[in-house]
Amino acid sequence: MADKEASSKATSAKLGPQRSLRKRRKELRHRAQSLVEGATDPWEDVEEYETDIPEGEEDEFIDEETAECAEEVIEFTYTIRELGAEMILGYVWWSLIHGIAPMIWFYPLNELEISGYEAFVVTILSPIFTGISAMLHFSGTIHGLAFWRVLSLVGVASFQAPSTLVRLIMLAVGCGTGMLWFCGMIWSKDPKERVLSFWGLILGFFLLLLLRIAYITVNPIWSDVTSNRVILLVAVISILDRVYTSYMMSVTQPRAQSKSSIEPQDARVTGPGWFLVALGFGALMFLTHDVFGEVSLVCRWAVSGYPDTGPKPNPWGAAVIIALGIGVILSRYQWTSNVFWWLIGSTGAALLYFAPRYWSMIGGLLLSIYTMSIWPAMTDRLFCRPVGRTLTLANLVYIILVLGSVWVVAYNFVPGGEYTREKTHVLLGITMVLIGFALRTKSTPDVKEAYGKIKKEENAKDGEKSSHGRLVMKFNNVAFLEEHGDRFWFFKTHVIPVLVGVIVLAVILMAVRFHRLEYSQQHKEDSNVFSAMIWTVHFAYDNVGWPSFERAAQMINDTNADVVGFLESDCSKPYLGNHDLAMWFEERLGMYSDFGASTRDHTWGATLLSKYPIVKSLHHLLPSPEGELAPALSATINVTGNLVDFVLVHMGNDRDNLDRKLQAQELARILDESVNPVVFLGYVTSSPRSRDYRVLTEKGRTKDIDATDSHRWCEYIMYRGLVRLGYARISHGGLSDTEVQMAKFRILPPGTTYQDNEILTTSPKDVPENIRFPNRFGAFYEGHYSAWRHHYHMSTPKYFLPAKKENTS
Repeated sequence: MADKEASSKATSAKLGPQRSLRKRRKELRHRAQSLVEGATDPWEDVEEYETDIPEGEEDEFIDEETAECAEEVIEFTYTIRELGAEMILGYVWWSLIHGIAPMIWFYPLNELEISGYEAFVVTILSPIFTGISAMLHFSGTIHGLAFWRVLSLVGVASFQAPSTLVRLIMLAVGCGTGMLWFCGMIWSKDPKERVLSFWGLILGFFLLLLLRIAYITVNPIWSDVTSNRVILLVAVISILDRVYTSYMMSVTQPRAQSKSSIEPQDARVTGPGWFLVALGFGALMFLTHDVFGEVSLVCRWAVSGYPDTGPKPNPWGAAVIIALGIGVILSRYQWTSNVFWWLIGSTGAALLYFAPRYWSMIGGLLLSIYTMSIWPAMTDRLFCRPVGRTLTLANLVYIILVLGSVWVVAYNFVPGGEYTREKTHVLLGITMVLIGFALRTKSTPDVKEAYGKIKKEENAKDGEKSSHGRLVMKFNNVAFLEEHGDRFWFFKTHVIPVLVGVIVLAVILMAVRFHRLEYSQQHKEDSNVFSAMIWTVHFAYDNVGWPSFERAAQMINDTNADVVGFLESDCSKPYLGNHDLAMWFEERLGMYSDFGASTRDHTWGATLLSKYPIVKSLHHLLPSPEGELAPALSATINVTGNLVDFVLVHMGNDRDNLDRKLQAQELARILDESVNPVVFLGYVTSSPRSRDYRVLTEKGRTKDIDATDSHRWCEYIMYRGLVRLGYARISHGGLSDTEVQMAKFRILPPGTTYQDNEILTTSPKDVPENIRFPNRFGAFYEGHYSAWRHHYHMSTPKYFLPAKKENTS
């Protein structure tokens, strides 16, 4: 009797899958016929469109091959649709994570000290709550994942907030819930959901790079209100679509009734390896953000002076996104986790930091291939560990490394800065070491251990010993899921085509930008007259923390300045938005640009823009034994056939007396050795006729554009070998914390006896129209203009006339 029951059970076990398969095939035939008859959605109720199939004619009505083909088409189109939605949501996730640091940085930037608002960064540690099993379970459900995703859009909407603090709070909420959404994706119980979400995240990163190429370094989600609203709407649609498709797939696709011995299992690794994985994953997130958050960053690590500037971000940024794509394609191979591959990646990091120009670029490309190639391996290891403590520690490491990138530059304003000063190479080395240790951990459990656990579960479930003679196990983690007998089927048929499409579009956009780049042609009434301007651009954030790119470009256009000196211009760092101001303004204004000191040089940046070709330039790091490293740039510009030298500098803080003394001496040497007429555009942090001022004018052999202006502290314009024509100061209008200063000069023809203009006037009627400053900023204004719009102020504009002829009109 017992034998008959066992035999009956075995027969039922064999017939069950066959009946299920026949039922599935019949359903697919009905579904294929429904599509033929007009169904627009293959997952709608098929009975509405179902054709009456006579008994016994099922095989002839829609043949099996057609049914299978229909199934493949339906599955492919739906999966592409899901992957597209996940890619959009992945882009939103990256944008939130990249957006929080600049918003927090706004406060210490304005106060020049730790402000207390840095505490908002702890919201990124929200995965700690997934230590509560109910929270993790909720995050992994369709509705839970949708809830966190919708809530994270509060962070996207923060761009439209009424105040800086409200925006910071909303963005912090968005980042915190975004990390809970990440937990729900990566630790989902559904292997297919994990794969879709992971590759959506990776493709979302490439979409981020693509959109930043389209918007010329700016992330459109933080660019303007219109773009922000459009992306917010698209994100909402993507969330709703994912809820719908996930639900429909869950109710239409049959689930296995019990686990088979050959069905893939979720890998769980016990032991202390979670600690190393957390360190490594946090380091990988930082490396991806710090060096590859924008395709121009690698080029700015490798930048040098004219004429051999090294690789320009346009078009060389295209090589970076291609290399990142190659890394993704290589990620399927197991050797990407071995020590030899790590050594190649580390070599790339070393070249990026230490090598000059194109060798540095080669190192950056190697590092980019390595970085993206290990994302699947690192995420698989992350999935195998306890979610709460592992991801919380990983995020803490990420935060510490981002703060480290602040400490190595802003060491003069932070506690312990003397130990972190100019230590980017150490930070990069620590990052690579942490990644290397993490990749030495296991990504799958011990087979014997897993065999025992699974067998014990099946025995307990069946109430008897398992009848399996041999347990064959396969493990599904996150990145790769075996389908159709191929572990990389989804990767090859869905991920790679989308990835290639994004990269091709990015390269096309970069090529279009490159060919459209035209430098403005100067057609002036007097070709020997030019204007120079100095301004602290404040990292392209206004005084309430919103991006100021377009408004700054409009203001510069309104000034008609021929040469512009930007200070505080290196925004390549993660806490400044990974922006490339030099590239953006070069393409937006049609001006030649010199980025200045490299991103790896630990300065706040000094960038030169010119409507005239830059012939040669040198980047200087001035003596700074006590305070921040002071950048300077000396360039020779061909102004309508006349060579003019320009020196741009951001000197040290006023409290660092020794620094400013040594810097003034070095600048005086550079000025003194200039063989051409020279213009000095400097942030001096000294009062007029102070020690440093005298060194620049006496030893540097320069003249102040207006020695009578005693109300200056930061910005100064000096010159030699040119005739001064005018001087103006323009209020910052809330666009920065520093005013704009401008000067106009005339180049003397060869052989002309030098005689400067000495008579001062404030009446524009006393000078020819082509000498006057634009009336866009009003008229002469005494005192400080405090309204939030640009206006002449501080008793300017002023004009200078020849001593022998007071009126040239």
